[in-house]
Amino acid sequence: MATGARGALGGGRFISVWSIAASLVLSLTVMAPAVPDPTASGVLTALVIGWVSFVAGLSAVAAVERSARRVTTRATWVAVGVLLDAAARPVIHDLLLSAFGVPAPPSSQLPFRILTNVVVWTVTLTAIAVVVDASRSLRATNALLSAVRTEMDAAQRRGEAFEAAARADVNGAVADLRHRVGALRRDGATAASVRWVGDGFRAASHAVSERARAADAAGPPVARMPARRRDRLTLRAPSPGTVTALYVACMLPYALRAATGGVIALALLVAVGGGWAVDRLSRLRMVRRRGGSAAVFVALSAVVGAVLSVVAAADGGGVALATVPLVVYVGSSLGAALCAGMLHRLRAEQSRLASAVAADQRATRAATGAARAALREAADVMHRDGQALCVLFAIENAAPTPDRLAALATQLDGIIDRVERVFAGSRSTTGASSITELAGTWSRVLDLASTVTSDASDVLDAHPDLAAQVFEVAAEGLLNAAKHAAAARTTLTVDAAMTGAGEHLTVRVTTRAAAAVLDGLGPHSRARELGARLRSVEGGVVLEAAFAVPGPRAVVSAEHPAEGVTAEP
Repeated sequence: MATGARGALGGGRFISVWSIAASLVLSLTVMAPAVPDPTASGVLTALVIGWVSFVAGLSAVAAVERSARRVTTRATWVAVGVLLDAAARPVIHDLLLSAFGVPAPPSSQLPFRILTNVVVWTVTLTAIAVVVDASRSLRATNALLSAVRTEMDAAQRRGEAFEAAARADVNGAVADLRHRVGALRRDGATAASVRWVGDGFRAASHAVSERARAADAAGPPVARMPARRRDRLTLRAPSPGTVTALYVACMLPYALRAATGGVIALALLVAVGGGWAVDRLSRLRMVRRRGGSAAVFVALSAVVGAVLSVVAAADGGGVALATVPLVVYVGSSLGAALCAGMLHRLRAEQSRLASAVAADQRATRAATGAARAALREAADVMHRDGQALCVLFAIENAAPTPDRLAALATQLDGIIDRVERVFAGSRSTTGASSITELAGTWSRVLDLASTVTSDASDVLDAHPDLAAQVFEVAAEGLLNAAKHAAAARTTLTVDAAMTGAGEHLTVRVTTRAAAAVLDGLGPHSRARELGARLRSVEGGVVLEAAFAVPGPRAVVSAEHPAEGVTAEP
């Protein structure tokens, strides 16, 4: 709650339409000044004008906080503005009541009324701002994740198109090479014919290799659509103690000037004890199993509110004052349950989207990875085996006989058969290209800069299992950046370096956002399983992991340590 309050205070949207709506309800009910005859002529008019003046003050606060650029300026203005507006409210009400000929409350009560207004409005507006800020953040994040899913789906479709084009390139190369090799069996074939076939292998190898390095065609950037609002209201039991805290904060200042000590003590006992019982009973396993936690919570809250009203009535305050605890407690319970239901629904949607995006990232990696690996294999076979065989044959046979040309053609047919079968076998879908494609996809919805050094690229292509681990860390880091700091600058870096403990590959995802807004790695985090750690840096946070590259390890003597060589953990 405290973290949420700090974020809402400096977020630029502390005052919202929900703040105005709540101020109208409270101004005409619980926070209305106590007058001898609430139905007297002029009372309602004075209350409405007083509410309008209060809202004018809140609107001024909202205007300044939205125009201020610095967080500290916004937070200071909001805190001071709300306190001054709340403190001035009872004074304005007294002036308005006197102007309409209605007796105002005794001046001796003014300090207590000012304190009541300051506490109640600060607590109420802060609670509303926290909920609205959380809702807005969740909706924005869900909208971003929806856009990412759309982009991932588009990337998979582009991957399928890429694979189709890759197959077409290989089939075209195979057809051309078979045509050329067939010429070696015809009468009149010479060493020049062999060189012509070798040129065909070289050209096909280059073309297929270029296709393997080419990026799949990217469509237009995905627009980040506003989060879809759902009108369906759901109730959910809020966090334990929420309603009790709200009720005590709103009613205690009022009770201190209007009730006796014994009644206040009894009311506190009922509020705290009843709130604890409501929280516990609504969370019983048998209740949760039947899906009735929210209904039990609201029903028991009404019972606690009724008991509080009975306590207030025993103090002789009259029917109107006796109903205030019931209205406040039940209203607080319903409001908290509605907010909890909305936030739970948004968080569940975010969890679903995040899981879908994580799965889509792996599917997108596989969309072009296998095709690129097949293309690289085809290029290697044509260059290393086909072209090399033709060059060697031409050097050794200046005037080849038909039999030797036919034997060469048979060997080349076997090489072409291998090229034709490159898409039939299974192969790794992970390499440097999978990381760059992941970064390319995310850069269309995030402010992302990515760097994969040439040394790191060679390592990733040479060690698919290591590349898969790097991919998992990078994918989780980018997903976390989208969930917690979508508007911040994010950097993805993959680098390889030689250390005293051997060659290591390091992946870092740095997000320029406050460390407090990022959750730590969860217990089921794949990045955490791979040894990644989340730490604070100046101006943000970084998710970092280092992997030892398989191969010979450098050995540094324990007796004669090399200067300047530091072994990474």
